[in-house]
Amino acid sequence: MAPSRLERLPSWTCQGFCFWDAPDYLISTRPLLPYLSRFNTTILTAFFQETLDIPDVSWGNLSDELHDRRLENLHDMKIYQDIYLRLQKMSADMDSEELKSLR
Repeated sequence: MAPSRLERLPSWTCQGFCFWDAPDYLISTRPLLPYLSRFNTTILTAFFQETLDIPDVSWGNLSDELHDRRLENLHDMKIYQDIYLRLQKMSADMDSEELKSLR
């Protein structure tokens, strides 16, 4: 059961459409932590990430989000800026082989 968001009611979804730690503006997937942060504990994190195998958002997921937003003609510059800043931060943590594989 994915928590509610501004434009969506709580609904059942597959784990492949969810991320644990992800920005709350994603349009094609459901971020969970932003809506459950008031309950965030190590036990809750372990349940979602280890038991249910819900990953954090990745470089590829954010790239897909950019693509989906362009297709939907959604042009919120603050969101685009946040996505690119997240990608920059993620790339700083990658080694050269990982960066080469993104091409």
